[in-house]
Amino acid sequence: MCLVCGFSNISKEEEPPVPFDENDANRLINDVWIGIVTVANLPDLMYYKTAGYLMGGVKKGVKESITPKVKNTVAKLINEDSFIFGSKTKEMAVEEVAEKMAQGAIDLSISKEVEIASQIGVLEKTVIEQIIAESGGTKSELLESLLIDVFFDEPDYIMIADLTENIYIFSGAKTYQDVRSLTDLLLDPELKSNFYKFKEKALEIYKDYNEAYLQAEYQTALASSRMAAEWNRIVADADLFPLLEYDTVGDSRVRPTHAALDKICRPVFDKFWTTYYPPNGWRCRCSVRQITAEEGTVTNLQGWLKPDDVPPEFMMNSGIDKYIFKTKGKDKHPYFKIAKGDKAAAKNNFGFPIPK
Repeated sequence: MCLVCGFSNISKEEEPPVPFDENDANRLINDVWIGIVTVANLPDLMYYKTAGYLMGGVKKGVKESITPKVKNTVAKLINEDSFIFGSKTKEMAVEEVAEKMAQGAIDLSISKEVEIASQIGVLEKTVIEQIIAESGGTKSELLESLLIDVFFDEPDYIMIADLTENIYIFSGAKTYQDVRSLTDLLLDPELKSNFYKFKEKALEIYKDYNEAYLQAEYQTALASSRMAAEWNRIVADADLFPLLEYDTVGDSRVRPTHAALDKICRPVFDKFWTTYYPPNGWRCRCSVRQITAEEGTVTNLQGWLKPDDVPPEFMMNSGIDKYIFKTKGKDKHPYFKIAKGDKAAAKNNFGFPIPK
């Protein structure tokens, strides 16, 4: 697995710390040494910590995709002073808006955020002040929290369910490969007879899997889930905005072949986006811009040189394919290259449960 690309779409200060500490490392290495942990008896704690960490990236990515529209609505409510206080609690406000949407009372044929903005101003001022006082937040933050629920559509829930299953299956395979790499060290007679030499090598493997790799995988979960959620909105708006334009960050850290993708413009449903929809590599920061037919010109790809450094497992569209890490096929993630004798266990996610 290539992890040499040091590109990040989140600053190091904002990247959450990995969930593993020195005690976790020592416990796992000791248990492998004495034979308590094997590929047939994988550690539950490692699986749950890995899955929980990566799911944090998924949830953040989905929220980041929705947040810009929410912020626009909040800005309109506050700047235009159209927030009309009523006598409803926050819970009642959400229920009222949801009911109006179900009844068709909110006209979604016009700007959704503007129409919802006209319906959402139903919190009593004293209730707002109480919530702000208790949470330490602001009126803007309260509105954002309220509107996030409104903008979260059924396709988002379906997409999150698919991505969640993928993350938990990936975490099972990752736990297996981590333990397998550690137990393989015991095939070396010198390491098998000397715990301190074994531990030195084991710590190197442990840090690779549970620090360097895991942080890169978090970034991929974050970027892929954000783009998957964005795809739902791209498809919904395709009639008005039928074109997508590839968009790099545009700084000196952009990979040359990603720069070659920059500003390529193709129709939303063009097969180009089934392969080169971002992210296109570990820690890729690229995105897309949805535009009208008048705003862009479709790029002629005849004679175009395809990027030669996009890892095969990234040549997909997380919004269409409904996964972050490929589990099957010739381009599957390396974690899913399972030893023949362990394939039966892999089919059952190595005995680890998958949330429904």
